[in-house]
Amino acid sequence: MTLIRLRNKRLLILLIPLLILVSSETLAQVSSEWELEKFPVDLETDFALSALPSHLRKDATVYLLDPKKGFYLAHKGSNGFMCFVARTEWEWGVFRKDIATPVSYDVAGTVAIFSVYQDVESMRARENLQHCKLKTP
Repeated sequence: MTLIRLRNKRLLILLIPLLILVSSETLAQVSSEWELEKFPVDLETDFALSALPSHLRKDATVYLLDPKKGFYLAHKGSNGFMCFVARTEWEWGVFRKDIATPVSYDVAGTVAIFSVYQDVESMRARENLQHCKLKTP
């Protein structure tokens, strides 16, 4: 009986560092699974502008995403239309790296809706909004 306890303690002592290593790697993978990569500026700009009809693109406002900070103004337009590439579908509670949807709004949409996208990407950049912390109904 004592021999079995001794073996169990030795086994436990050997397993604890292994468990710590595995759990820390798992946490790192969870974090890197939803972290976004920065798109090349020209590619993201062209993709964002593709959300608008061609006659509105030249004078549209363009926002680009810095995954470490959130959206920033890349080009100030003059026609009241704006565009960006949505990289997070927070409605689904899943943060994937392969989402990229060009979106555009007029003045009303910019005021009413774009601020939500700005807040989500800003929180995601600061890691205040993580898929493992997000609760959905």
